[in-house]
Amino acid sequence: MNSSPLFLIVLAGITLLCIQCSSHANSVQYAAEMNAAVTSEITCPQCGHKKIETLPTEVCQIRYTCEACAAELTPLRDDCCVFCTYGDHKCPSKQ
Repeated sequence: MNSSPLFLIVLAGITLLCIQCSSHANSVQYAAEMNAAVTSEITCPQCGHKKIETLPTEVCQIRYTCEACAAELTPLRDDCCVFCTYGDHKCPSKQ
């Protein structure tokens, strides 16, 4: 039975479990990276406007309106959401 300290880290709704003290720093680093991945820079294919948006965690976003040119973006055929098609990070369900 493992008697190592047990750490529980919750960051951005993601729970990470660190079983060994030596891996605690790696778990914190991973949590920070996951926190950074909850946003995505979405680029409009019509005008090239870029905006950083928060990725939805519960559902895929299938429509997005560009604030610069008002283009209505929808995902391409094989993608589940606009972030998978036009974002620099895919949605949480694809990560």
